[in-house]
Amino acid sequence: MEDMIRDTYGEDALYTIDDVAALPEGQRAELINGRMFMMGTPTTGHQILAGGLFYAIAGYIHGNHGECVPFFAPCAVYLDAKKTKREWVEPDVFVVCDKDKIKEDGIYGAPDWVIEIASPSTIEKDFMKKASLYKTYGVREYWIVNPMGQNVTVYHFFPEFQLIQYRFDELLSPALYPGLGIRISDLIGQ
Repeated sequence: MEDMIRDTYGEDALYTIDDVAALPEGQRAELINGRMFMMGTPTTGHQILAGGLFYAIAGYIHGNHGECVPFFAPCAVYLDAKKTKREWVEPDVFVVCDKDKIKEDGIYGAPDWVIEIASPSTIEKDFMKKASLYKTYGVREYWIVNPMGQNVTVYHFFPEFQLIQYRFDELLSPALYPGLGIRISDLIGQ
């Protein structure tokens, strides 16, 4: 997915959710620490991968009568419970276990598990900005699927920090659902 920084008012400008809501219809953006990142149209490869991940996760949760709810972009996630209106993201795929966070206009609070699919233009945002943001707001596990490097970086934030990297041909299981096995290479036909 192609992203770019929108910084109309100068490098030190800060934006809020209200600024994102004021964008022309059809334009999407994320806010990280008050900085606005415009979101472009995803590639077909991105969509195949995101769809495969969502389908595997949703199928597992449904098949096991799980209580958590899977989502996919675009779906607003308002991370900041203090309502400073400076943190709004749209993860590619994510899971929420606390149904009180689920509202008609988005998710209010941190998802339990987040998956982002990196692209050349989002590498820094995904690995640096979002990893820090998700840890700060209480995401338990964060996966960055990197098609360019054919690997998945997994951040386990809670109960203790771990950082593990997997190849696309390795079987991954989230801490939330240890019985769920996902092999990225299977999702993309490799």
